Amino acid sequence: LLILVSVVYPSWQFTSGVMNKLVVSGVLLFVLTEVFCVVALLSPDWIVSNFAGQTKLGLTVACHAAPGGELLCDFPTPHPAWLLTALLIAAGVVIFGLTVVFLAVSLKRNNRSFEKAGKWMALIGTITLCIASSVFPVGFAMEELGSRAYLLPQIYSVGYSYIFFNLAIISSIVGQFLTYRLFTPR
Repeated sequence: LLILVSVVYPSWQFTSGVMNKLVVSGVLLFVLTEVFCVVALLSPDWIVSNFAGQTKLGLTVACHAAPGGELLCDFPTPHPAWLLTALLIAAGVVIFGLTVVFLAVSLKRNNRSFEKAGKWMALIGTITLCIASSVFPVGFAMEELGSRAYLLPQIYSVGYSYIFFNLAIISSIVGQFLTYRLFTPR
């Protein structure tokens, strides 16, 4: 990632060289975190099944199709845990947006107070996404799944939305490492 930043922005004059390139790399990862979260929120592929037709369950949308039939989606009343998960992810997107703004301003103005605020916002955003990840499996107790909390039935599997959401958490944690300069060469 540092090589990518050096190639894309070779003319940037960083006051502390590698240190600010680490922050720029962290910012790029936080933007990637936002993209992953938005994709996960907007798609209905959190829980999928191909048993007796096709079923796709999202945080706020459910899609069903009979074998060989057309996929029909509706917006049932979501399970409270999944609604809370969606709200936490949306809050995470806003928080990471503020993080990117704070860190970009700190790089442009060389202002340590903006950098410190951006780091704290990133930490709060990461914690928010981790809480959402812990709350999501509580929704497995919904009527459509016929199971209980934290136990996904065998005929269902996680879809790409859930995978994107987990990639968002991973990219936010790596972004944390970079902005806190935990990968600093000694």
